Amino acid sequence: MGRIDGCLQRSRHRVPALRARSSRLSEQGQAEGVQSSETQNLGEGVLYTCALRPGLVYGAGKDEPLLRALSWMGWGLNRVTLRGLPEAKSDMIFFQNLIDATVLAGTQLAEGAAGAQAGGAGWSTRKGPACSGQSYCVTDGQRGGGDGDGGGVQPGGLQAFMDGVLEGLDFTTSKVLRLPVFFALAIAWAMELVCKMKLTEAPPSITRSEVRKLVENRCSDIERARKDLGYEPRVDRNTALRTIVEDLKRDGWGRHTLLVPGLGYWICIPLGIWLNAVAAFKALCPAFLAPVQRFSLYIHLAVFRKLWIVRLVCVLAILAHVLEGWYAFVRAKRAGHGDTAPRWLIQTLILGYPSTRLVMRLLS
Repeated sequence: MGRIDGCLQRSRHRVPALRARSSRLSEQGQAEGVQSSETQNLGEGVLYTCALRPGLVYGAGKDEPLLRALSWMGWGLNRVTLRGLPEAKSDMIFFQNLIDATVLAGTQLAEGAAGAQAGGAGWSTRKGPACSGQSYCVTDGQRGGGDGDGGGVQPGGLQAFMDGVLEGLDFTTSKVLRLPVFFALAIAWAMELVCKMKLTEAPPSITRSEVRKLVENRCSDIERARKDLGYEPRVDRNTALRTIVEDLKRDGWGRHTLLVPGLGYWICIPLGIWLNAVAAFKALCPAFLAPVQRFSLYIHLAVFRKLWIVRLVCVLAILAHVLEGWYAFVRAKRAGHGDTAPRWLIQTLILGYPSTRLVMRLLS
């Protein structure tokens, strides 16, 4: 059992390398599958194959990249984008469309293999299925410019897709910050390094290869799949988005409520902590507020008698706010309020118990 656990831990830290290797193996496997078409199968018949090259597949159960992106919504990721990402076009395919394409390809191969030997339906001049040995791009129906007939609708980008999901979940999608790509690459590199150093068991939230793919243009033409396989996307992008949003809402995703204490707490509690810190350590007090510091120290000494007690009270008060903030953050995350958990953390760090009481009331 210990050997199995060790293998699992090592595999978690090799996620970036495994992703890149799996991509290379996928390309190699498609090429070998196409090359093996129309080969003899141990004297029992002829093997006919073709390859499907889908775009980015989404909507199939738990979309890990989408869920990882949504987990960062509370930190304002919905208001941030990468330079070049809004303009980048990317082929995508809903999983139901991919299933249809797979069934159609298998049907064409099977019908062709079972057809008459002399030019039956679905056969080419090579006396085999017309799609045998071919590779077909399949997407949600958009055509890539410049590689087919030049017409059609250009594929949408990942930014537009993600914004559509966020709007369906009632998040704001207007951008206030555009980060350079090298900044995102540096963050991804740091995450991969933390994973490689085994400082955490979780895989990196994003990798450098994923960042590069975000800003690359990937456009394909599906006209050959339409002609040879009879493929036509059955689910359009808007319908797919609605399906994904409904599934996410059913799983508890969406914009949640943040309860905010009254204005009096926002004035009295930070002011009280500041006066305590000023009296205990003469901190955060400019020279022109020296009379305030002397008055605060006088009041605190009148109550607590000793300066070390005043300092202890200040440290304990700050520590209590930190612990309450962490408790509010963890409580909100575990309850599925990941989008508001960071704001619960900041609010509780500032206000302490009044905010903790609200998060307990909301999530009880």
